[in-house]
Amino acid sequence: MTDQLLYLTIGVFLLFGTVTAVIVLYPPKNVIASMVVISLVVLSPLFLYSPILASLGYPVKIEEQLDAEYLSYSVSGNSKWIYLWTLDIEDGEPRAYRIPYSKADEESLQKADKEKGRGLPQRVEKGEQSPIGNDNAAGVLDFEPLPDGGGGK
Repeated sequence: MTDQLLYLTIGVFLLFGTVTAVIVLYPPKNVIASMVVISLVVLSPLFLYSPILASLGYPVKIEEQLDAEYLSYSVSGNSKWIYLWTLDIEDGEPRAYRIPYSKADEESLQKADKEKGRGLPQRVEKGEQSPIGNDNAAGVLDFEPLPDGGGGK
């Protein structure tokens, strides 16, 4: 999907650039048509900006079920968020999540790191203690060893 969006964006810019160059080099007889084309060229980045940002893969808050292989984590500088990187169990796709910081979750992640370092891939699931959408929830994550050795499907 991201590659298609990139090719589409490049194609649109090339098309508008070519049309603008033709209009500048060979001025049309119809001024209204040239104003419309120039307006499209100027305004197109505004319409393409949002889809491009949406395809970048920023971390998201855990809103639904999480069932994945744990890869790594990082705590934000102000200890407000924990960033979690995982592999989806179903399709093996990497995912990035952002959860509210809690000492319990950081300790669970440190323990999971140790187990992973010993060669035991860890499965991470959203715990039962946290209601969905609660930014102040503690103990959001549960870990257990993966029986098949990990790596997604």
